[in-house]
Amino acid sequence: MVISNSFKCGVCLGLLDDTVMCQSGHPFCKPCLIRSLHVRGACPTCRRSMTPGDMVDGRVVNDFLTEAPVRCTNGEMCSWKGNLARITAHDNVCAFKKVDCANDCGKEVERRDLQNHRAVCAKEPMTCGGCVAQVVRTQLRAHVDYLCPEGTVKCALQCGLEATRNDIVQHVLESCPNKLNECPVAGCGAVVKNMDEHNTKEAMKHNFLLRRTSIGEAGLPVGRLHIRQWVVADPTRSVRSPAFTTTGGQSWEALAIPPQRGLPTWGICLRLVSGKPIIARVRVKMSAGTQDQTMTSVVAMMPGEAKKWQLEQITNVNNIKIVLVIQY
Repeated sequence: MVISNSFKCGVCLGLLDDTVMCQSGHPFCKPCLIRSLHVRGACPTCRRSMTPGDMVDGRVVNDFLTEAPVRCTNGEMCSWKGNLARITAHDNVCAFKKVDCANDCGKEVERRDLQNHRAVCAKEPMTCGGCVAQVVRTQLRAHVDYLCPEGTVKCALQCGLEATRNDIVQHVLESCPNKLNECPVAGCGAVVKNMDEHNTKEAMKHNFLLRRTSIGEAGLPVGRLHIRQWVVADPTRSVRSPAFTTTGGQSWEALAIPPQRGLPTWGICLRLVSGKPIIARVRVKMSAGTQDQTMTSVVAMMPGEAKKWQLEQITNVNNIKIVLVIQY
């Protein structure tokens, strides 16, 4: 609505309401003038000193404004005409007045187009058909596809089950036949679907691993002795023993390693080339002239695994005799 300057409050610049005037006739809304006088003590327009007690009643102005003929200015399409007393009520329902979208999307549309706008508004609240949650339009698809607890999804482990997203989590963690389980036997490290089948297939390996973790004096291997010996003529070169086989088809090889940088003494490396997992007592003896050393230990070995011993009393000498004893 266009307001003549004659009917504007000199403080708020809006249409006069509950009009009062200064002694010079300048009009103001009564609350506006009282607040101004408390601060300045003078008329905001002519600067004449005054107090609230000096205000002049503007009832005549109020009556005139109430009955003044006006028309709606919300665009040329609106043909409403009436008096000032009714303009506010009309403005609150005028179909041609531009209003802000209630969804805070930043759009301003005529009131008559508001419903059409909300039908496409990016921030219009939508109801999820599954969980009935309120989600803005632009996020609804992502909510349905990835978040809705009542949405139907397939088991991620590909067992074929389809269930709600709420139920599928418990299914994957507890009851899915394709669920992977880590073998509880220390050292096994296998992750399998069927634990019973795994335990049957790997029974020998599990037995070995369990025995290995509980090796003690009472469990030292006893059985047949398997003895191999050879002589190292050149103390500057590593010497590999001929491969040999012991009871049960266990295939072995040994390597004598001469002193070298960082390792000033001889070393012996024993490798289980093939066969079954085994726990055995191994005794290594090296002798050369007056130098002699024997080391004994209990080892648990898998096929392909190697163990090494360092013989600190044997230095760089010729014609070293090596005796290797394996008992299990």
